[in-house]
Amino acid sequence: MMQDMHIEGGSLADYYLEAYNMTAQIHDDDVSGTEQYHSFFGRANNDINSGVSDAAEEDSAASSSSSHSSCTEWFKTSPLIRCPPLPPPVADTHGVELPPRYRICLLTEEYTDWIKALYSDGFLLRCTPWVAFSRAVPPGSSRRRLALRAFTELDAFHRYLVTSGLSYAIFDTEYMFERPGSAAAGGHLYWEDDGLATIGEEVEDEDAEVKRMIDGMDFPLVCHALSYDGFAPPPAEVQEAVAEFYPLRGPVFTYISQHLDTRPADHPDRQAPTEPNQVLMRHGCITKRGYEGRGLMTALNRFVALEARAREFRGLSVGTNSPTVMRSYFFDNEDEGEKRRNPMAAAGMRSFVFAHVEDLCKYSLKDIGVEAEDGKEGAEVYPLRGHNLQRQVWLIWCDLAPPALLLL
Repeated sequence: MMQDMHIEGGSLADYYLEAYNMTAQIHDDDVSGTEQYHSFFGRANNDINSGVSDAAEEDSAASSSSSHSSCTEWFKTSPLIRCPPLPPPVADTHGVELPPRYRICLLTEEYTDWIKALYSDGFLLRCTPWVAFSRAVPPGSSRRRLALRAFTELDAFHRYLVTSGLSYAIFDTEYMFERPGSAAAGGHLYWEDDGLATIGEEVEDEDAEVKRMIDGMDFPLVCHALSYDGFAPPPAEVQEAVAEFYPLRGPVFTYISQHLDTRPADHPDRQAPTEPNQVLMRHGCITKRGYEGRGLMTALNRFVALEARAREFRGLSVGTNSPTVMRSYFFDNEDEGEKRRNPMAAAGMRSFVFAHVEDLCKYSLKDIGVEAEDGKEGAEVYPLRGHNLQRQVWLIWCDLAPPALLLL
């Protein structure tokens, strides 16, 4: 059995060195040894965050520099660090293939904060139309504040999506943690622990504060796809919170539906679902920074469509301003090689764009006004007038039913 760990105010090198010395024992020890290992890293992280180890490290830098180097290398490569407990993978990927290090998992409520953080980054910290859709946000204002507001004010909305039983994520089983506490917990969001500037607080360097937010997302969830059943939309109070946060969202999509939707009014795809498991409503697919360009988002979108088909949904509705997301739902029917590689094609699915906004600043969208946030009666603001978004929007319908059923 391992002896108890007693480390008070040691340097970061001391923590790593102690962990290094524990490694051989943990590999051959019983469950209690592994629990001690996780407890050790939790205490280490607490001391590091409190500043104790930082001060000690400065005092002992000369004596510990060599051990710091070797132990840091161990910390980055140890299989104990790189393989934290992860949720179980889905039983059937429906032919969607990913490199072995990645697994597709059903989301559960415990991952809500991670999902909210990725959403806040993907939709608001990065340059997207959703910044302009929010209430009275002029060009050049703080996207950091907006992202923090979304994290809090859209909590119920994201919690509803995460617990829908229809939302999935990709986890990286070889994720390299940046902090010992993250390794102990299998991942952690540090926005509260790191004492980020509050929503109303002024900061001298917005970019530096945003970087702290990004660096604080030390978890192996690297891509997510959120969905809900169109027959069971979020409760009214949850939808009201979304409308309050994005007051331009409703008017813009109403305009698109009335003026740009190419489907006839009586088209079957425009009819509201009459029972569960008919129409899957997609809402958001974000890839974590550093994981772009690996095909994760395309694979996850296709998996969700195939999983919905397996559950006998007849269709999937999704809107996006990303050409990459848009392309993930399409394939060349004439290219036999592509059809063999794409399980959506092999399943006989078909997708089409039913509304295409070539430029959000065109049409009459820039003249859509919303009530000013200061609450003055009759006061309106026009968020799109001040933005040069030059972004396209695609609204897509994906037929999920087998071709024979679509003809009935």
